[in-house]
Amino acid sequence: MKNPVVLCLTFLTCFCAFTQSMSDEIERGIALHNSALAQGEATTAECLDALRPFIEKSMVARAYYGSAITIQASFFATVNPIKSLSLLEEGARYMDSAVARESDNGELRLIRLSNGVEVSRSSPLKRYDVIANDVRWFEEHEPNPSPEERAAIHYNIGLFYQDAGVIEDALDAFEASVATGVDSEATRNARKILRRYEE
Repeated sequence: MKNPVVLCLTFLTCFCAFTQSMSDEIERGIALHNSALAQGEATTAECLDALRPFIEKSMVARAYYGSAITIQASFFATVNPIKSLSLLEEGARYMDSAVARESDNGELRLIRLSNGVEVSRSSPLKRYDVIANDVRWFEEHEPNPSPEERAAIHYNIGLFYQDAGVIEDALDAFEASVATGVDSEATRNARKILRRYEE
């Protein structure tokens, strides 16, 4: 009979290797997600393939998977609007179920908030009622994200309020994004919007 300590160590080694492999593959899927819109359908399909095996194990993978489906929908917007809307709804369901399972996960809420703002602005599917939930959550909680994530949170909250016509709150959020001091797409866009309101 094998030594139980050896068996335990073997199991832990295998488990750690699997966990690292899963983490690496999710990171690869996220990187593909972030370039999918610019790079097209092939990158989006690769992203979905990378994330699909983990959507029951990792809610971050599930949320990004849903977001990637909404990116896929954009490629059908003009050629097949019905398929595009169906994909938008499917992607939204994945993000909503991820947030429902881990409602206090700020990363999931940011994924859904930024995606929801973009989808609401660029498609027939309006997600404002759902993402209002995420805005309230961020206003009531104090997650400890990186400065880049904090900038993105404030920027997307600003877009939400801008679309709702609550301009004072929108400007406050854009200023909070800029105040993070990071140089990111969110802060650059926030500065542009603030300059337009100053003119």
